[in-house]
Amino acid sequence: MQSTHVEPLHRTWIHSDRFVPRQFVRPAMSFMKLEAASGIVMLIAAIAAVVWANVAFDSYDSIIHTHTAIAFGSWHLDLHLG
Repeated sequence: MQSTHVEPLHRTWIHSDRFVPRQFVRPAMSFMKLEAASGIVMLIAAIAAVVWANVAFDSYDSIIHTHTAIAFGSWHLDLHLG
């Protein structure tokens, strides 16, 4: 049985031969189709978090103790992460 492939009437940006779609978008889309992609992303995020939490700099600690407030008239939201 022969499969017939119908070309779209116009090519989208993703399917163009421009640099960004060719080098970044299409490979990222192919990666996201893999079942293991979410596990790989989570593993990389976990390794980055462990490294970030254990470096000698105070960036992790300063973000955890960040105080944020947003107010609109009488409504306000006060957040503290730590």
